Amino acid sequence: MDYINWMLDRGDPQGGYSLDNVKALLNLLGNPQDKIKILHVAGTNGKGSLLNYLSTTLTNSNIKCGEFISPYVDGICEAVKINNEYISLEDFTAYLERIYELVLQLDSKGMYVTTFEIFSAMSYLYFYEQRVDIALIEVGMGGRTDGTNTMKSPLATVITPISFDHVAILGNTLEEIAYQKGGIIKENSPLFLYPQRPEALEVLKEIAEDKNAPIHSFTFDEVEILRSDTGGNVFNFRNHKNVRTSLIGEHQAYNAALALMILDELRSTFELSEEVILKSIFETKNIARLEVLSQNPTLIIDGSHNLEGMEALLKTLKLFDYDRLIVGFSMLKDKDVTHISEKLLPLADEIVLTEINNPRKSSVEDLYDKLKHISTDIHKIPHRREAFEKTLSLAQPSDLILWCGSLYLMADIRKYARELI
Repeated sequence: MDYINWMLDRGDPQGGYSLDNVKALLNLLGNPQDKIKILHVAGTNGKGSLLNYLSTTLTNSNIKCGEFISPYVDGICEAVKINNEYISLEDFTAYLERIYELVLQLDSKGMYVTTFEIFSAMSYLYFYEQRVDIALIEVGMGGRTDGTNTMKSPLATVITPISFDHVAILGNTLEEIAYQKGGIIKENSPLFLYPQRPEALEVLKEIAEDKNAPIHSFTFDEVEILRSDTGGNVFNFRNHKNVRTSLIGEHQAYNAALALMILDELRSTFELSEEVILKSIFETKNIARLEVLSQNPTLIIDGSHNLEGMEALLKTLKLFDYDRLIVGFSMLKDKDVTHISEKLLPLADEIVLTEINNPRKSSVEDLYDKLKHISTDIHKIPHRREAFEKTLSLAQPSDLILWCGSLYLMADIRKYARELI
């Protein structure tokens, strides 16, 4: 039996979102999530970068560090890692096989466990049995009723920048979205907080106060950016001097500052040296987030799929010198295509639209209908590989090719780039 496809076919809840069913599954597994040290991370943007800063540092400090991320880009095994090594396909399958019968038991009781809940439960079991020193757990969506939000007492919780995303499920206001994200805050567990907009901050502070959770945060003024260019950033933050990131964009200096604040707190639990921390921050990579894949022409892929992510992308593009901008683009149909694309696409000399390999995809015709007023240079190519080849054919060595709009799309574009460039 193909257990991975069985898990993927389970899909979303059969009814409203609730933690009851995944907690029932974890109870049958012995509640592994309560037997390991966990850093639980929610937020709209910046989670991937933050987790990579932390995992690289902890791994380089000889700490056994588990990491569960979503969505994944480089294949499904990327979602479950220990010290940046993906779970093997054999282990993945073996763990799902153990969980399969338990899920069927719960089905018979009317307790339907979803794809993501099975995925989360499997990762907790894997990390516990592999005896990790710490597990970095990324929320899938929201927080309050997310399948990862099952541990009683995490080592700490973290909330990265909050902006508008998944509004149909999380809410139409920042306050509503912050309430959902703030659902990960636990009794007496410290909260590490990226600087938030006032309306989100007020909600998070109220939840933290109710949970007696101490808040650790910083201000943008504390991050003194000395240099920001296509080579990354150099900045000072509190006692950390001349911190370098190879990840590009000023926002990466702020993401790194949040990581440094967390790592400073983890020094009381783990042995961390300043030398290793600084080396690791610079070494950190982040797949499909403003990732430069080649030069002449410059090829960048970025999984930005909400307004804040797109604004960070636009700001970072200004760091590059190029003659013409060729944009490859697609988004899921439940995303705010028009609002986001109107920020970027008017800057493009050529636009190539394609379709994502996902049931929630937008067709090229739907995208074209929404975007045809922006440009007369739009190419509609449903097949992703052909669309990628088209962007290559349109570009001269001095041009910049940008593929963006969805992490699901970036997985394919990254593969094509490895094969064709």
